[in-house]
Amino acid sequence: MPLTRAEAQALTRARLLSAAQAEFTEHGYDTAKIDRIAARADLTRGAVYSNFPSKRALYYAALAEAADSPGRARRASPVGGGPAEVVRGFATAWLDRPISRWDRLSADLVPQLVGDGDTRTQYAQLLELSAILLALALEDAGASGRRVRLAKLVLATLHGADQLVTAAPGFVQPLDVIRSCEELADLDLPDQWQPPPATPPVRPANEVFVPPPGVMPDGLFVVLGLNRLTAVEDAVRSAPPGTPVTIALVSERPAELGPLTRLVVQRTASCLQQAVCGPRLPHLIHDGGGVLADALSIEVIANNLEYAAHAVDGRIVIRAEGFGATYAITRSADAVPERPLGPTLRR
Repeated sequence: MPLTRAEAQALTRARLLSAAQAEFTEHGYDTAKIDRIAARADLTRGAVYSNFPSKRALYYAALAEAADSPGRARRASPVGGGPAEVVRGFATAWLDRPISRWDRLSADLVPQLVGDGDTRTQYAQLLELSAILLALALEDAGASGRRVRLAKLVLATLHGADQLVTAAPGFVQPLDVIRSCEELADLDLPDQWQPPPATPPVRPANEVFVPPPGVMPDGLFVVLGLNRLTAVEDAVRSAPPGTPVTIALVSERPAELGPLTRLVVQRTASCLQQAVCGPRLPHLIHDGGGVLADALSIEVIANNLEYAAHAVDGRIVIRAEGFGATYAITRSADAVPERPLGPTLRR
């Protein structure tokens, strides 16, 4: 039976990603050649650029695909317990892998980020999001107060270890890194969440909401450009109890930054799932195509976008857009449902 158009496109993309992984691993980013990637995949140069707009976009996609490959990390049972146990489980999941093609492939990630100022800003925001997610797990495990600063230290330690695994094999022992991260769990850092100092006006609405597949029809819906990811904390900390929270991450350059988003967020979520029983995470969508944005009738996707809406019984009842929109929606009296809408922040 002949392949459908969608199946043929998926096969072409898979061949290109496999060829790109081999090329970038063997030659490094700077000396890798698009023509050689096309030849490895038995495709044309035009086929490469019809699927990926640039060499950097192909590199990020190849890296994200390699990070998702089966067997890259051993699946572990969640350990639960207190903050120290959560940090130990998270760090173990992060580091529990052999030196592999993915590690060699990822060695060029930081140099590419350093060379692109805009992407470096958005990568920093992705790391902020990772810290927020880890902090929520630590707080749920009994850590007193906000723990985002602590989570940043843990992530900084683990990212540094990542770089040394490839650059200086054998210099640092994974068990030493894990123990160091565990010791950080007891570090008492002053830390407090600050709501936005100002918020945009909330607009009432009465519109039918048709969510994308897999998205609940009710709750808080937030669409964030990659420069506004810290607003995830506004949603999680200020949403009324029992309100489902769905957050879509969008970008002006989805073909390039979508894979980078997927790489950072999925790695953090995967390690949390291995370290924590039922981590409290919002429903995060790597919405490169703007599917949720389309459902909410958002016309312009921008990296500074912050758009929030609340739906009850399948209808949008309020909207807000601009810096602080998420907090404005959650603080509005119209955002508090008359009945529980479902479990709290389940991924």
